[in-house]
Amino acid sequence: SLIVLKNWKVSTINNIPGPSWAFPLVGHLLFLSSQPYKTFLDWSKIYGPIFCLQLGSLKTVVINDVQIIKEAFGLMETSGRPPIKAYTKACDNKGILFTSGQAVLEQRKFFMKYVRKFCYENRGNFQSIILNEGCLVPGDPKNFKEAWMNEMENAPLDSVFHPSNNYFPQTLGDV
Repeated sequence: SLIVLKNWKVSTINNIPGPSWAFPLVGHLLFLSSQPYKTFLDWSKIYGPIFCLQLGSLKTVVINDVQIIKEAFGLMETSGRPPIKAYTKACDNKGILFTSGQAVLEQRKFFMKYVRKFCYENRGNFQSIILNEGCLVPGDPKNFKEAWMNEMENAPLDSVFHPSNNYFPQTLGDV
């Protein structure tokens, strides 16, 4: 039982004060009321304007002072996202959704460059191409949203009532 109690103790981040122990897996979430900001204000009276706690498996630093918040979020190191272990292992911390730091800045710069180019430089040309192509198509335009919604509504029922139907074509000719 001593090993279990030792593992329950939350290690502080750089000696930041905070509640000394947490439940496994849920951390301090059980101590939070329906209004967590009130709990954080109560803890700030005990531990000071900066304290550390565990929300689930994520160690979190809570800041309760406006001046410290302005200073902290002005720094590049504190404006990122916490690393997600599963994503880091699966994607080697590369991608669009969960990256932070310099990678986010490079992606944003690249994306904004081409969005500006497309929206402001090629917009008129793109609209004229769409209008010209639309005039060349015979018949009425199809409502793809309605067709898609009908398929999404019917597919689960068909799979229950007609399980022998094969919804996954084996070859391109079956499509």
